[in-house]
Amino acid sequence: MSAPSRILLADDEETFRSSVAVLLRREGYLCDVAATGTEAVEMLGQNQYDLLITDLRMPGNMDLELLRTAASGGTLPVIVVTAYPSVPTAVEAIRCAVVDYLVKPFDFEELLRAVRRALETRKAARMLESLRGALSDGGTVVQIARRAASSGN
Repeated sequence: MSAPSRILLADDEETFRSSVAVLLRREGYLCDVAATGTEAVEMLGQNQYDLLITDLRMPGNMDLELLRTAASGGTLPVIVVTAYPSVPTAVEAIRCAVVDYLVKPFDFEELLRAVRRALETRKAARMLESLRGALSDGGTVVQIARRAASSGN
């Protein structure tokens, strides 16, 4: 059995942040929260996350710094949630490889579907990376399959 996925939720709206965190935890995810972009950037530097869910308009997120920081790592999937959608932010989100862009208010089930899709994609990418590494180390397909089966991936 694999460890629960770890999610960072960054939003300056206390009610949204706390209620979504509770709902994600009830679904079995580990969920850390940040109230500012600055706090979220610090947390990204100190911890490993499987997913970032972030608002765009919040203190400490000038020029979408948080989005760009997350994108610079290359592999962290990001879901944007915003009450202020615009073409420029949507374009920047695409440039930063955001996996979903949700407009508030939205149904929690919609967010949950986006979370599940993002985490499944991340899991598949990690598995592919692991297989590539194993092949480059001289492993055979049978050895790699056995290793994957024994690790539960």
